[in-house]
Amino acid sequence: MWLIVIVIAAWYYWGNLGTIIANQFWKNDAAPWEKVTAVYYPDNMDMSKYQIYENLKNVEDCQRVSHLAATLNGDAAMTHSSYICNIGKEREEGGLTIYRTNAK
Repeated sequence: MWLIVIVIAAWYYWGNLGTIIANQFWKNDAAPWEKVTAVYYPDNMDMSKYQIYENLKNVEDCQRVSHLAATLNGDAAMTHSSYICNIGKEREEGGLTIYRTNAK
């Protein structure tokens, strides 16, 4: 019983317990309960154009999908394109999506 009270108190004091645990053990990758969103930019000079790939399992899947998108776009070496892996969608605010962290 006391353990439950301590966990609830910690949650209120420090915030989202899942985020705290993920930040400790999975700093640069998705925790088992999180998803990764790949954002692929076909042209580094025009970041307003992008492709989104959601619900990926981990950063490795994000990298794989992004490199495949680049290859299909004629830029296998990714000299003119880029990507970012957004990890752990937390919330949306004013049309923006907030993620726990990101990686490349």
